[in-house]
Amino acid sequence: MNNFEILRVVSILFVLLVSTAAYIVEHFKRKYASGKTTKLPTSTKFSYAYHAIQLFLVASAIDAATFKTGVFFQNQTIHILGIGIMFAGLGLFVIAKRELGKNYAPCFDAYVPFKIINVGIYRWIRHPIYTANSIAIAGVFLATGHVLALASFVILVSFYFSSARIEERVLAQNFSEYREYQSTSYRFIPFVI
Repeated sequence: MNNFEILRVVSILFVLLVSTAAYIVEHFKRKYASGKTTKLPTSTKFSYAYHAIQLFLVASAIDAATFKTGVFFQNQTIHILGIGIMFAGLGLFVIAKRELGKNYAPCFDAYVPFKIINVGIYRWIRHPIYTANSIAIAGVFLATGHVLALASFVILVSFYFSSARIEERVLAQNFSEYREYQSTSYRFIPFVI
């Protein structure tokens, strides 16, 4: 491995480590459920898919730098762009998670939040954590060019679309202001969707 490949693997593993650490801290004892009473009808399958995605991403980073068996492309410029996109996704995740605060719950074990957050990044995007994770994994795909990273992205986005529809339906039923919030914000990407 050359220096760039080492940097690429270390960058990807760093983002995955931060993501996993945040997941363990929040999810191990289910602190996010504390004080919340209404559970959303969500898919527990996503919990298993999330763990598979993490393994896929680690495998894609290591394989892309060593054996290169599942790699679609080798382009250092695209790989550098991917690393930047991956870190941008991580940064957006940190901002969105902090703004959501105690209202957070993972999409596979979601609860009705205490209130609707519609300030900061949530002023424009209703699901910025989903957007952030999707951006980060798209960055991993560009950084590795690996088929497993692409598969992870497709699986993740499909679960997020499903979860967002469920959440929005339930939130509109529980908060009278949610319909207005929907009309002034975007689901995932400002001015797009």
